[in-house]
Amino acid sequence: MSNGKEDKSCEYQLFQRNNYFYGKLMTVKDFEEEQKYMNEKRYLLNRTLHGIGIVCGFDFLNISISVKSSTEVYLTFNQKVFALDTWGHEIHIPAGTQKKITFEKTGATTLWYLYLNPKHVYGEMVHAASNPSSCDETCCPNRIIEDFEVIATTDAPVSTALSCPDISGVSTSNTIKERIKTWLIEANKSCKQFEELKIFILALKTDWMIDIDETKKYFIPIASHKNLLDLIMCHVSDINNPHKTSASQTGALISIDGVSNPGGNIDLISSNSITISPDNLSNTITIGENHSMKQVDPSSTDPTRDKHISNADARKWNSAISNINNISPDSSGNFLINAGSNVSITSSANSITISSTSTGGGAECITGLCTFRDVAPGTTRNSLPFKLKKKIYGILFGVEYNNPISHSNFIISGDEIWNKGIELSASFDIRGNELVIIFTNRSKELLSECRVRWWAINATLEYEQEEIIIGPDKRIIEDDIIKDIIANPNISYKMLISKYNITNAEVDEVINPLLERGVITSTGTGVNRRFVVNA
Repeated sequence: MSNGKEDKSCEYQLFQRNNYFYGKLMTVKDFEEEQKYMNEKRYLLNRTLHGIGIVCGFDFLNISISVKSSTEVYLTFNQKVFALDTWGHEIHIPAGTQKKITFEKTGATTLWYLYLNPKHVYGEMVHAASNPSSCDETCCPNRIIEDFEVIATTDAPVSTALSCPDISGVSTSNTIKERIKTWLIEANKSCKQFEELKIFILALKTDWMIDIDETKKYFIPIASHKNLLDLIMCHVSDINNPHKTSASQTGALISIDGVSNPGGNIDLISSNSITISPDNLSNTITIGENHSMKQVDPSSTDPTRDKHISNADARKWNSAISNINNISPDSSGNFLINAGSNVSITSSANSITISSTSTGGGAECITGLCTFRDVAPGTTRNSLPFKLKKKIYGILFGVEYNNPISHSNFIISGDEIWNKGIELSASFDIRGNELVIIFTNRSKELLSECRVRWWAINATLEYEQEEIIIGPDKRIIEDDIIKDIIANPNISYKMLISKYNITNAEVDEVINPLLERGVITSTGTGVNRRFVVNA
């Protein structure tokens, strides 16, 4: 009671009750002790046997909230509620009861947690016939009202984890009973005591809307005897699978190769040479075969294929060659390989070597490329000399011909060259080992560009040398560029343009192929680029 003498202690102590006898003088203290004895016995049974929480009648969706200000908020219970607090006090709320929320803690928060707290108060004031403190008549409360209050705080309820007995791995009912008994003994070794009376009922957001998830998280219902009886009856009467346990949960086999028969057997049927021998006494099934002793005839086609062969025989049969170029082996399974002209065949344990024998040396060949540009009709151009290493026995020509009318690129040779109005010849100086390509345009049109490729037999060259014929007096050969770069390390792009009196594009015609083939390397950009010959 807020202004009474109720014992707020939840400590366990010996109970005392009145002893009545004739002529006993009853005082206020005796009647208070009588009520205290009955109340505390009832509170003890409530909190130890029934538990803590809402017994019935509380629907958090059937609660009305009215807000007059941030500190003046009212809660209306639209249906009657019965609850037990942590000390076993009964809290009975009539339908339609409205309570102003008392804020214990204020400040920045995202959730308010609401609790029911018993608050016993005096009521029904009456005149007292006597007053121990004075001789004057005074008024005293005639009733104690078991009221309650609604408290809001930012502290969330303390959540207690559910404790269950461990019966994993137990296969007998007696062992399960012993486990449960041990669990009950451990769980009841101490009587739990609480410092506060309040019971959680709601979680409110700062906009005074109910947070359903947070409310369900901490809400504690008390199961009545009828609730418990219904649960037990439902469980006992479900003879199929009361816990809805699946085969995957228990690790049970569901099917064999997709074949299932819940509650029944799956029959294994023998076929062909496979045998099945079940033994119920030893709980075994033996799967065997009856073809191991059958003889194998390698010459037989074996249409039934019911023989047993060794792994070694199987490897021989599976790796056998059936034919080569539609030629079958002899009766022993062999193929004969004969050596032809200039061919030798040698064999070792697991290999056969087929090699050819040369009858003479091969001819060496070097190639070259000349580009002739803007060749007028009736004009003859000569390339600069190409330095060769050996005597030339024959020269072959091919022309990459660009016709500006048809805009096509193709290679022509032999009579085709003459038909296009192009005459090619070669001049060779034996003493100097130098080759000069002679190009004559006998057509009636200007040849904008012709790339002449040549092949010299019985000679080799490390790389394909290219000469670019820019005009009547403008000729550039790769060897000259390379010699200049060797003689003048880090020679610049601008210096090459000046020396050969050519344009940027004409220098690129020579420089870019050398860069692509890795003959030279450049550093810098633009006309200031410098070049060195790679080692």
